[in-house]
Amino acid sequence: MSLLLHNGRVVLPDRIMERGAVLLDRGLIKGVGQLDQVADLIDPGLPASLQEIDCRGKLICPGFVDLHIHGGAGADVMDGTPQALETIARHCASQGTTGFLATTLTAPAGDLERILSVVHQWVRSLPGESGARLLGVHLEGPFLSAAFKGAQNGRWLRDPDLAELQRYLESFPGITKLVTIAPELPGAFAAISFLRGRGVAVSAGHSAATYRQVEEALGLGLTHITHTFNGMSGFHHRQPGVAAAALALDRLNTEIIADGVHVDPDIVAFLIRVKGPERVLLVTDSISATGLPDGRYQLGGLEIRVQGKEARLAAGNLAGSTLTMNVALRHVLKWTGLSLPEAVGLASRNPARVLGLEGRKGSLEPGKDADVTVLDDDFQVALTVVGGRLLFSAESPSRG
Repeated sequence: MSLLLHNGRVVLPDRIMERGAVLLDRGLIKGVGQLDQVADLIDPGLPASLQEIDCRGKLICPGFVDLHIHGGAGADVMDGTPQALETIARHCASQGTTGFLATTLTAPAGDLERILSVVHQWVRSLPGESGARLLGVHLEGPFLSAAFKGAQNGRWLRDPDLAELQRYLESFPGITKLVTIAPELPGAFAAISFLRGRGVAVSAGHSAATYRQVEEALGLGLTHITHTFNGMSGFHHRQPGVAAAALALDRLNTEIIADGVHVDPDIVAFLIRVKGPERVLLVTDSISATGLPDGRYQLGGLEIRVQGKEARLAAGNLAGSTLTMNVALRHVLKWTGLSLPEAVGLASRNPARVLGLEGRKGSLEPGKDADVTVLDDDFQVALTVVGGRLLFSAESPSRG
């Protein structure tokens, strides 16, 4: 199937192309440019199978990549079923996300192995015909600090265990893409070095680490900070912690939940100003309640209450979010001085780079995966294309 998106505002890494077009063919981007330029690339044998869509001035963006999703539309990664993953993937596509990491919570090793196994089977069977592409797993826990556990179940917290990590990586090769660890825990430095040596990105989060401990972890392969400012030691002028290291250490990539609840809008702008737009990633940290009405829900076996934009435990701790990536993008543009290409990069190019996928995803360039999100002027999702397949249309949302 070939797809021609035209008469849109194409968001390129460094500019907006007015009245632009994007040609998608055989799962890849074949051409980007003005309509007459792109039309010259159309294979004469294709017209019968070529679908043309007039975007009517809407934004044509690279598909969003979310490294931190727990659930959506009533499904939770911790359900550990193909049906849950399918529901989450469909929901992601409806919100403009074309690739995501299924993010776990702290749990017994047996539960985590079951989830890794389900994801492994899912990826091997090459699904993705009805929703966002599942890119792997983000293990958020169990190697976290009890002092900053947030909505993680403290019963299952434990120190990093190389044997446990090795079992996950060897039993389910290529599935674990990102691991959040508290660097101050016994065995954490060895775990960070082990994971980076096997191509897994490592993030500091839910951590009481000092600045120096984060700096040492960076030298061992730490690349990332999980939901910056939330669940971590702070920025005290005599006791700088993880938040201070996130700001000061240039090589660290920093997640941010731009929902206006987890982090004040002025601090979101401050983070981007200090780090630069190339080192900030938008994530949703979304939970099963995303897309559903206010009420009571479960998160990793803990009861949470969702009211308005906030999801909290009974004790008051924030428990993930109901944010979607298109809304996060809208917020960042409202709160900061970023250009549209810079802001879109926070949701596409930067997370793709963290996963080592910048050659395939994250920008609209010929040869890359045909993952495209089309947004209206209010950043509502009009169309989502994954691997060249039109999987969501606001005009017919049940498509897929």
